[in-house]
Amino acid sequence: MQEGEASFTKNDTLCFIYTEGKKQQDTQAVKLLISGNDVEGKMIYMPEEKDWRFGTLKGKKTNDILSLKWTFVQEGIKDSADVIFKLDGDKLLQKSVSYDVQTGREMIADTASFTKAFEKINCENFPKQDFDMGL
Repeated sequence: MQEGEASFTKNDTLCFIYTEGKKQQDTQAVKLLISGNDVEGKMIYMPEEKDWRFGTLKGKKTNDILSLKWTFVQEGIKDSADVIFKLDGDKLLQKSVSYDVQTGREMIADTASFTKAFEKINCENFPKQDFDMGL
């Protein structure tokens, strides 16, 4: 196995967490079930002083790139956004998201780079908030 190559088997449940802010108070957590090239999971974004986003992930894995649709609820409103992750050893990297002023929606620019590095955690430590909101 080469450096940076993901060391995951065909059917893996993987959990990752990312924290930021002066006191590491803003948290984003990702739980993935990878079966061959199919990926599904959950993602939660919990900023300390803003509204949380809870939702499901679904998409495909091509080599170490995960191209997923995040269907989430925020302030009682259902929405979705594309997310792109890269499996890199024990890290999960996320491509940066931009705001499209013309559409008013988040987007991933063709020139976006992988700016967030999530740390792998034991799935037993995944946030326990219940966010099965019928997605």
